[in-house]
Amino acid sequence: MAFPRTRAASSIRRENLFPTMWPIPGWAHPEFVYAYDDWKQTRHAIAGEKEIKAESVVYLPAMESMDDGEYLAYLDRATYYNFSGQTLQALNGTIFRRNPVISGLPERMVGGLENISINNESFVGYSSSAATELLALGRVGVLLDLSETPSVTPKPYFVTYTAEHIVD
Repeated sequence: MAFPRTRAASSIRRENLFPTMWPIPGWAHPEFVYAYDDWKQTRHAIAGEKEIKAESVVYLPAMESMDDGEYLAYLDRATYYNFSGQTLQALNGTIFRRNPVISGLPERMVGGLENISINNESFVGYSSSAATELLALGRVGVLLDLSETPSVTPKPYFVTYTAEHIVD
């Protein structure tokens, strides 16, 4: 397995970070195009050492004098301590240290808080996952939707859209 030869740089160049991005449509919002590389890098940092090492030549380029065996040993010795992921978990834990108190809700709606998403998550669980997305990338989309099947008593549910899915 041959690794691309890149010179070890003191900083990672932004335009070289994710050259194989999925095709962004021409109508994508300029802020989306600007932030996409940063979001990918943040996702990798939060995911931890395995993801960082999977993107090896991006975050730990091989030096010119290294052959493939030396580079693999170099990569194997490298460590990445996941401060980003642990900080994200700590912040989310701080926010949801206590369960939120919901008051003033009509009695007929109280039972609906037990499974408010398409995956039957509780209100607290869903809020925690939405907060995690918001803390990680600074934006998240939440849509209240209804099933397409006709029903006498339709049950709405929340759907989450990550920052990478909100193109415009």
